[in-house]
Amino acid sequence: MAANLYQNTMAYNEQEGMPWHQMGISLPDKFTAEEAIVAAKLDYTVKKEQLFRIIEDGTIEGTEAYATVNSHTNKQLGIVGTQYTPIQNVSCFSFFDEFVGKNEAIYQTAGALGEGEKVWLLAKLPSGFEVIAGDRVDCYCLLYNTHNGTLPLSVMFTPVRVVCQNTLSMALHDCTQIVKVRHTINGEDRLAEAGRILKLMTQYFNEVGEKSHELARFVIDDDFIKDYQDALFGKEEDLPEKGPGRSIRLNKIEMYNGRLRNGKGVDLPGVQGTAWWLYNAATEMADWDMPKKREGGELFENVLFGPSAKFKQEAWDTIFELVAVRSK
Repeated sequence: MAANLYQNTMAYNEQEGMPWHQMGISLPDKFTAEEAIVAAKLDYTVKKEQLFRIIEDGTIEGTEAYATVNSHTNKQLGIVGTQYTPIQNVSCFSFFDEFVGKNEAIYQTAGALGEGEKVWLLAKLPSGFEVIAGDRVDCYCLLYNTHNGTLPLSVMFTPVRVVCQNTLSMALHDCTQIVKVRHTINGEDRLAEAGRILKLMTQYFNEVGEKSHELARFVIDDDFIKDYQDALFGKEEDLPEKGPGRSIRLNKIEMYNGRLRNGKGVDLPGVQGTAWWLYNAATEMADWDMPKKREGGELFENVLFGPSAKFKQEAWDTIFELVAVRSK
């Protein structure tokens, strides 16, 4: 499986151990953003170069399109418009040091994908919670930036179920999961931005904990399981008799039931028979069974932003709708 790491390296916290792809530079606990940038070879700048076209008469004319270019390799990273302004790695990483300096987060990994067009920095928060004894959820903060114009600089709050390392991506009604980061230029603004994100982060994870415990307390039966599967995969009677629809539905249900029976953490006392059990089977299926391309870049974006993330959000919303109906 290709990791698609920029320059075949990344930075990672030595306490977490070497990543699965056996590539990267280990750094001591509580390393800084500056140390991560150097170790992961992210100290390049992104240039913006205008593109030109050749007209039929042979003249050359400037366009409103620009190429973003890696200054170290001179490789093109993407095509952007006139208004696009690159946010350099040093700038977008530096405000995270405000968290680490107050012991409110510890850097876990940092790196880039492809030719350096997609960059990330992951920090682990000291907080976390146990939904059921032995079933812990850790809280992470992910900064993700692209130099090809496809996504804005964002910070994503990501709960991870430790027992199976599943990302429990979920948007809540009253809390923001993804925050667009303002491009600030001085220390005072950076401190204010860090404080804003920390406040939103605390609010988000508090609600995630409350909602997760609500699922763990709700006992389900076979009818509830059937209703949940019908909502996620469609009812058999609503699908045409001819065509692949019914067989696709059946395959998905078999995949899901496999996670219900044998998924990681299902043997923990108190997990089976709860709505928490049903939801986690869906997240494990989304992270490990659904992605068609499991290479580094595609898997990363699919699990956090793509089809798998959308399915997990649907699974989250659906189970609370059913819980609400049954609780009346």
